[in-house]
Amino acid sequence: SEADFITTMKNYASFIGPGNAYAADVSYTEDGSGIEALRVKSLYVTLTKPKGDNVIDDAEKQIDAMDETRSMIEGWTDLPKSFTYSTKFIAIEGFKIIKQELF
Repeated sequence: SEADFITTMKNYASFIGPGNAYAADVSYTEDGSGIEALRVKSLYVTLTKPKGDNVIDDAEKQIDAMDETRSMIEGWTDLPKSFTYSTKFIAIEGFKIIKQELF
């Protein structure tokens, strides 16, 4: 049940539990009966391509990956509204605008 899940999460991801590394990543409702917020950490993978002797950003792959990540998150209709964020998305949005304006 949901109540069992909340109890298990509290026991695991508490500052004295086995998942203490995640204790700051979970925020419970005021009465403790539900999860208000959950932080999911992820790793950004750089998408590059060779150009001569250099390695450069592959703007096309980065735009596709960013858009697909956003679509995936928006497709989670059974969860509270979420958003994706990466500081790299600012540069990738720039690539996307340049692509739209040039082509």
